[in-house]
Amino acid sequence: MPSTAKVAIIFVISKLLGLSLGLHYRLNKIIMKKSIHYIALAALTAVAVASCADNSKLAKQIEGSWQGNPVSVPSTAAGIINMTDTWTFINDDTRATGGELVVTSMASVEWPLTAEGDSVAPQSAPYALTLAASVSFNASWDLDADDPDEEILVSIDPKTMSISIDPAAVALSTDGNPTTVDSIPPSVYAAVRSELTRAVQSRFYPINHLDDVKIQGSTLKFEVPSGQEKSDDVKMILTRKGGLGR
Repeated sequence: MPSTAKVAIIFVISKLLGLSLGLHYRLNKIIMKKSIHYIALAALTAVAVASCADNSKLAKQIEGSWQGNPVSVPSTAAGIINMTDTWTFINDDTRATGGELVVTSMASVEWPLTAEGDSVAPQSAPYALTLAASVSFNASWDLDADDPDEEILVSIDPKTMSISIDPAAVALSTDGNPTTVDSIPPSVYAAVRSELTRAVQSRFYPINHLDDVKIQGSTLKFEVPSGQEKSDDVKMILTRKGGLGR
């Protein structure tokens, strides 16, 4: 074979090898890019799934009723109001991270009376009317998956507020000696309802979310925003009542 033919054959073979190597290199780059893309996508999916799993776990754990400690509520009418709250979280079957919230407060009220015009009271002082009432309202709740501190969004429905004063749990206290009474004076009844309404509105209506929600055994802890600064938040500690929570 002539030398020029050999040179031509060698040249063609080298070109083919070069094309093959170049194509192989480019294919490897494409495969690497695709692999990196799919690995990143898989990692993001895993994080999202883990986050959803954590949220679902909290939603299941928080389901049920939780009772707090008695809270003394300032009264504008010089009465004494103590409220014991129960927060009941109800999961919605249509979504995994939210549902209905029912807050009920059992209130004990000591209401000072004046002798003038109070037919239920003896004409001596000091004396006060003690009574029991329950206050409740409904709200909706949703876990905020974007908050790493486990934040719960709350939306209160003011129209659902209900106040019930127990007529069988009314007593008149004169010099520390309670006596039962047949009825509550209408003016006192209206004043107590007004104060309980104000107490609920001031304590609960500003709440739109719960911060730093943590469940440890039978204890639920969270913070309720109560001002401009984080340090103003009210720390709540509640204990589970009954079952539920998974």
